[in-house]
Amino acid sequence: MNQSLLQGITIDVNICHGKPCIRGLRDPVEFIKDADFVDSFLLRKEPHKLLLISTGNITNTELETLFSNNLSRWVQLLSRHDFVEMSRDAIVVHQSF
Repeated sequence: MNQSLLQGITIDVNICHGKPCIRGLRDPVEFIKDADFVDSFLLRKEPHKLLLISTGNITNTELETLFSNNLSRWVQLLSRHDFVEMSRDAIVVHQSF
């Protein structure tokens, strides 16, 4: 995996009980490709932050490039919003109620 991508991820037993987090955020963020998980987020507000990856079929290399190119933007958005969706060519901030 790209080292610059890993620099944006924090794994520390003293932060978020050791769950991977985007560096600088204290709430764990779930990165998912399963839209069914969105229901849990909307109904129970779990997890606290959600990044939905809506790319359809994508190679690991393409996914890694997508992460590398957008990690700083995701950190910025998830520090202010709870639910962000990423497609191959757009980032959508969803308002949660």
